[in-house]
Amino acid sequence: MISRPIAIGIVGVIVVIIALILNHEDKRESETPLKNKTSVAKNQVSQNEKTDKKESSIATAEKKNKDAETTLKKYKKKPSFDLVRVDPEGNVVIAGRSQPDARIEILDGNTVIGIVESDDRGEWVFVPEARLTPGARVLILKDVTKDDIFWESDNAVVLVVPEPGQNIAGLGEKADGMPLAMVMPREEAISEASRIFQAPKRKKQGNREKVEPRKEKVDAVEEGGQPRLALETIDYDDSGIVILSGLSNPNSIINVYLDNTLAGSVTAAPDGRWTIELKNTLKSRKYMIRVDQVDLSAKVLERIELPFVKAPVIEATIEKATVIIQPGNSLWRIAAKVYGSGFRYTEIYEANIDQIRDPNLIYPGQVFEIPDQKER
Repeated sequence: MISRPIAIGIVGVIVVIIALILNHEDKRESETPLKNKTSVAKNQVSQNEKTDKKESSIATAEKKNKDAETTLKKYKKKPSFDLVRVDPEGNVVIAGRSQPDARIEILDGNTVIGIVESDDRGEWVFVPEARLTPGARVLILKDVTKDDIFWESDNAVVLVVPEPGQNIAGLGEKADGMPLAMVMPREEAISEASRIFQAPKRKKQGNREKVEPRKEKVDAVEEGGQPRLALETIDYDDSGIVILSGLSNPNSIINVYLDNTLAGSVTAAPDGRWTIELKNTLKSRKYMIRVDQVDLSAKVLERIELPFVKAPVIEATIEKATVIIQPGNSLWRIAAKVYGSGFRYTEIYEANIDQIRDPNLIYPGQVFEIPDQKER
């Protein structure tokens, strides 16, 4: 029989063992949540790192976009042509403007014919070492100052150097040998007239249609025998744009008529130049254009009249030529592929005494009140 002290000792040992077992289980249970918490914490840290990286990437992209926008705003002046002069031998001088201290490429199609750097005012002059060979070409400008941003000019220069003994249209008639140099916009739907830097005069007028002479009073002539009022160019394209430009007295009011119907009115600039875009959609046919310079009471001070034939559309996808020149009712008709999708046509007129009409003659459809001067 077990004595009382031994029984108490056995019970104590059992109690201690049970206590140790319970303590071990409690420890295991307490470590499990800690591991779970550690895992959750690690996942959270990883997620936060991914979020930080994503936000950093977005911030970097936004900064690049903002820097690009800042660069574009700061670097917004595209290169442009100011002047082109070329002689019959092909010696040429080209001047223009750009951003200050810019590096400009002059391209003939895809071929770089020269590189020039602008000064601190953005002005530059280029004189190539080699003469231009006879033929037609379209020149554009490209600003290559920045490695990742290229600015091309909004306008293009059409240059035509004739073959010896021929005119710019390739015909063997007598001509002064002067090449053609003109600048025109490269974008469709831009209401901007072409500028003629130089154009040859034609000495043989046999195949040009003349306006029938009239017995009228003709006194609107400057000293030197040239009229003050003049129509210089008519520009048009396949989109329907028709732009007339010319010269008159400074700040004059100019009314333009098509077949004796008022087509538009404009006020000349202080230098006497005027440009007007007609709202009419013209078909390919012959028109008679009349230009009246009037005073504030609508009295006609000077008047010219001349024929205009709108040429049929040239299919750009079929026609391989870049520049097509034809003599016609005007001095020259120039069709130049400067848009990429089609041709722009320019009729060049020469101030001629035969164009002058009597300002006192009343025409059908003549306007006797000043229209709203919406075009400038």
